[in-house]
Amino acid sequence: MTDNYVLPNGQTFLASTCGYQGSWAKAQDPMTAVEKAANDVSSDGGKVPVEVFLITEGKSWIGELGGINWENGYTPIPIGLWKVETGEYHGGVINDEWVDYLPAEVTLMQDNDTDFNGKNDGHEKWMERWLTQLTEKAA
Repeated sequence: MTDNYVLPNGQTFLASTCGYQGSWAKAQDPMTAVEKAANDVSSDGGKVPVEVFLITEGKSWIGELGGINWENGYTPIPIGLWKVETGEYHGGVINDEWVDYLPAEVTLMQDNDTDFNGKNDGHEKWMERWLTQLTEKAA
């Protein structure tokens, strides 16, 4: 039996929040993983940075301090760094369906975002840093 977040090729998208209070989630697509991880941390319309990797299920995981770990030969593929403004609690019916939370707003993280003290790397620098580290490890 395969978990519903694992793709037929054995991979999944792993999203992890960045910050003091962490959360992570897996899904078959990156945006679902991003929203799930962010909503686990902030369900009140808060803003959360979330990083996403494509991993081989069972070969990569989030460690105790929030960093990604992996077995040799199963390097995670960095997908991106997003800023998520989680949907506020709604607890009501919209279009004849019960909705707990309004949809989240997901955008690529920008450098020096004022929502995060203006001292953060954005998506492009995050990708560059990860790809450099992975290339150096492979050499």
